[in-house]
Amino acid sequence: MSVNNFVPQVWSARTKAHLDANLVIAARANRDWEADARSGTVKINEVGDVPVVTHSKGATVAYSDPASTQQTLSLNQRKIAGFKVDDLDAIQANINLVERYSRRMGVSLANDIDRAIAGTYTAAGAGNIALTLSSLTAGDVRKAFADAAAMLDTNNVPADDRWALLSPLFQAAMFKDTAITQATDRGDAVLASGAIGRFMGFDLYQSNNLLGTGVTVTTTADEPVGETSIAVSALSAAVPAGTLLTFGPGRQARLTANANSGATTITVAPITVALPSGSVATYVKVRKAMFGSPLAITFAQNLFPTVEALRDVDTTDDYVRAQQNYGYLVVEPYALGTFTVTEAA
Repeated sequence: MSVNNFVPQVWSARTKAHLDANLVIAARANRDWEADARSGTVKINEVGDVPVVTHSKGATVAYSDPASTQQTLSLNQRKIAGFKVDDLDAIQANINLVERYSRRMGVSLANDIDRAIAGTYTAAGAGNIALTLSSLTAGDVRKAFADAAAMLDTNNVPADDRWALLSPLFQAAMFKDTAITQATDRGDAVLASGAIGRFMGFDLYQSNNLLGTGVTVTTTADEPVGETSIAVSALSAAVPAGTLLTFGPGRQARLTANANSGATTITVAPITVALPSGSVATYVKVRKAMFGSPLAITFAQNLFPTVEALRDVDTTDDYVRAQQNYGYLVVEPYALGTFTVTEAA
């Protein structure tokens, strides 16, 4: 194959479409400075409040000098998603294969962006609300969202377009209660926006990329396809049967037996993708869900991913890689809050 036959415009456009369609957390941010940031860096100036004073007729007006702050948004995150194939010509001749490979790259890049922005919970200034899923009631949910709204109201955050990002387990726990389900707006207009519903003034979105803490599981040997006993570093706490561990895109293992604290092997269903030594997954026990307003976070990315093909000079393989540059910044921390959700004991 000659990489001269590669059509980057087709791959770039398709990868971009799948990337944007799969952004969940980043889609809650504003893109107010994206056009300026594409040059690499943009300075964001925030002007302080302008006071109102009482004025007597004929008196000299006292003008204030509002304090201002400056923040820098940079496209300093450079990430690459790529794959190796035997014959790129054969793939490019099949539009369905082009679509499938482009989708894989786009989804991987979107997940990377969402996971990065999920880390902004550390800058949340509106407040934190603690919840435990094992004992969650409809009253707990209503109180949590009422408190979240009050936190934003106290900070004069507009009521428009408020959002909450939920993990799958948080969403499931909420919607198991019919009182919550019945109180959630799931009309066409809400669902068309990509939300799973609207509850107490918040558009609800689900994401698998919210960050959490728990038990880190690290493989200590190369594990082939079909393996059911995986060698791991000693576990810091127990991991129950049924837990699905994700070691990376497409690399998963589901425990078929309880793994005790200190265990150095875990029993799993036959794995379908090989796991190299050093693969890492986390059994999340506590997760940081987020709520806020589009004012909180700003996000910018280059217009299209740069997709290119390369020839391996030592083999007959071809490589395709997509590079995406992006940046993000919490510009209004008091428009961002967190739910600290205990998902497992």
